[in-house]
Parts: sequence; structure tokens; C-alpha cells
Amino acid sequence: MLRRYNYVERRLVEISAAHLARTPEWEVKCALSLHLWLDAEHGSALRRRVGEMREPPPSLDDIPDEALHVLLEDALRAETTIELLAGVYRVIRPALAEAISAHLEATNPLIDHPTCRILEFALREELDMITWGDAAVSALVQDGSAASAADEWESHLRGLLGVAGGVVGDQPASNGSPAPTRWDGTPYEMDAVPQRDARFADSFNSTAMVNDYYTDKALQSDERVYALLYKRLKEMDVPEWMAPIIYKTRGKPWAYYTDLGRQLWDEARHAMMGEVGLRKLGVPFHRYPLDVASSFTLNTEVHSTRGSCDPVVDRSRLDAAADRQAAGVEDRPGPRRRAVHDVPGLRLG
Repeated sequence: MLRRYNYVERRLVEISAAHLARTPEWEVKCALSLHLWLDAEHGSALRRRVGEMREPPPSLDDIPDEALHVLLEDALRAETTIELLAGVYRVIRPALAEAISAHLEATNPLIDHPTCRILEFALREELDMITWGDAAVSALVQDGSAASAADEWESHLRGLLGVAGGVVGDQPASNGSPAPTRWDGTPYEMDAVPQRDARFADSFNSTAMVNDYYTDKALQSDERVYALLYKRLKEMDVPEWMAPIIYKTRGKPWAYYTDLGRQLWDEARHAMMGEVGLRKLGVPFHRYPLDVASSFTLNTEVHSTRGSCDPVVDRSRLDAAADRQAAGVEDRPGPRRRAVHDVPGLRLG
């Protein structure tokens, strides 16, 4: 069972990494950053525990069940934010939490205390993530089309979960033929183009020299504070280019992904510190351009020669993205919906 929990946690890391850059909603981007690291930490603890109980330990990167694999491959292929949230926070995480809860109920807390300690800690954080996800989904389904999209995707993934017999595979498998899946057996092609939601404008404007402003002792102290907070806010581009690295890099020791996940979350926290500081001072954090050119360039670069480490930027894509944003055209498909940030109290922390 621990191998299955670990597999789900590993795939949740991949799902967050694959969608972080392309998700436009700032608050969802922040949550994915935190949840990616938490899932990586849970995976580390599970792997360590399996290694304590088995020598040599079994492979923890193999697929434990084909039906569970199909479910997670389809969840990875969410096409909109509402599908992503409905699949992860209304299907996969609740199923994982249910399996862990049943495990804790059934096992002996003395004989298997080390495992119980790990699972209790993971369960508490999974429930916190589910609570956040439920609120986020509710914020995004204020119109009928978005609600229908969420319900349809949730129902589809629940059907695949039923075929798998739950996370552990100990529940009666559902009867009948499974619904057609989006996964066709080929690897997922991640869209790494960074997106911003409708509050942000002129996202390729890099004229503000905040690095100079906050160190300029000739400026007023309050202006330097504003510049420092804005500098922190701009650090969201780091998670946006780190996430594709985490998703695309395969075959590393798990500590590699855990360490990168922690760094990614730290950079997102820095951006959130800027957001909180500006809000405290009465400044909407999205009022001024938040440049995405660096993450855009890193995520869409093309190498001119084989083995070269010097990127050649695809200027046509950069210019096209800037033109679409200037025209108010959204890159990401999906029904118009109420934004997460429109709901009072829906904050990550």
C-alpha cells in the first residue's frame, strides 16, 4: 500500500509541475507551488519507510497498477484550471486521504508506529489541501458552464478511479466499460508558456528598474520599500521556469525533486511576501506590469545547435504572446468564470 501512496504522491508532483506555468490564476499558481513541495516531502517519507522495511527495497518508480496509472495520466491532461482543480482536489486527493484514513484505522499503532506517524502527518496536510481546493473550485464555478465542466471532469475521473478499485485497489471495481480517456498512450506534451490572469496587464513590460530603485539611497525610504516588495513579487517567474524542469527531468534520485520542490516553493513564498506587503500598504499587487519575459524565454527557448547551452529565443512566439496580451486575448481555453481572487477569504495562508 505504501508503494501505491508513493506513486500517487509522485504523480501529483508531476501534475503540479506540468500545470504551474500555464495556470493563469495567481492564487492557484501559489497553491500549486506549495502543494508540489508537500507531495514531494510525503513521497520522501514513504520511500524512506519502505526502505526501512525491505532490504533491498522494491522499485518505487514502477507503476503499481495499470488502472491507477490510467487515472493519473488522464488527470494530468486537464485542459483548464477548473478541470485541474476538480480532478486533483475532488477526486485524487480525497481518494488518497480515504485510503490513508482506512490504513490508520486498520493497522496497529504500536507495531507500525513509524508508518502511522508518517501517514498521520501526510493525512493532515492532504486534508488541508483538499479544503483549499474545494474553496477554489467553488470560487470558479459561479456560472453554469464552468460548473458543468467541473462536474463532467470529476465524474469522468471518478469512473476511472472506480475501475482501479480506489487508490489501494481494494474496493470493488466498477462494472461496465470505462469511458474513453484523453490519454492515448503517448507522453504528455506540457504547455510551459507562462500565463497571467485578467488582473495583470502589459506582462512583457520590463522598464521598471526595481533592482536599482530599492538600493538607491537618494530615494525616499517608502519608495525603496515599495520597490523591494515589487522585486519580491517578480520572483514568481522562478517557479514558472523551475516547474517545467521538475516535470521534464526523469530518472533522478527522489531527493533531487524534493530539493527542487522546496526551492520552487521558497521562490513562490518570496513572491507572496511581496503581494502581502503591497496589500498591507493598500497597493493592489497587480496594478503595475509584472514582467514574464524571463520565464517565457526560458520555457520556450530553442537551441540553435546540438548540445549547445546558449539559447536562441524564438522572437516570433514572444512577440505573438505580447500581441495577444495587448489585445486582451486569453491563451488558455475555457468558459468565462469568476476568478478565485473575487471570493473573500480564499487565500493560501
